[in-house]
This record gives sequence, structure tokens and C-alpha cells, in this order.
Amino acid sequence: MSDLAVADPLRYEVTTQFFMTPGSEQLRSQASRLMDAYYRLRDSYGKDSAWVAARDEYGLAVREFEAAVRAVLHRNHI
Repeated sequence: MSDLAVADPLRYEVTTQFFMTPGSEQLRSQASRLMDAYYRLRDSYGKDSAWVAARDEYGLAVREFEAAVRAVLHRNHI
């Protein structure tokens, strides 16, 4: 768990940059869900059944974010 905390400042910086990027509002709901799922996964580390559920939720959030990004790329603009 202590190794995960080290990444938080960089994660915060990258997240802030993403949400400040023009056009990111089209991905906002999926990105927010992905962040929430990440934090639930991190917080449930070491808790067997809770971690499995959080891992599944995180995987779904990743796939939904990727699908939203593909939709934007398919239109060739944000």
C-alpha cells in the first residue's frame, strides 16, 4: 500500500492536465468513473472479496473509457 501512495502526486498532476485539456468534457463522465474505480481498487487492496469486486469494476471502467476515446477518434476530432 505504501508504494501506491508515492504515485498520488503524479496521478493528481496528470488528472488535472487531462481535465483542463480542451475537449476533455466529452470524456469527463467515463474518466471520472475510471478514477473512482481506481481509488476503490487501491483502497480495497488486501481485502480478498472486496478487491476482486473492485478489480472487476475497474476493468469495466477501463473498457468504457477506451470505448469513449475510440468514439472521439472515430469522429477525428474532440
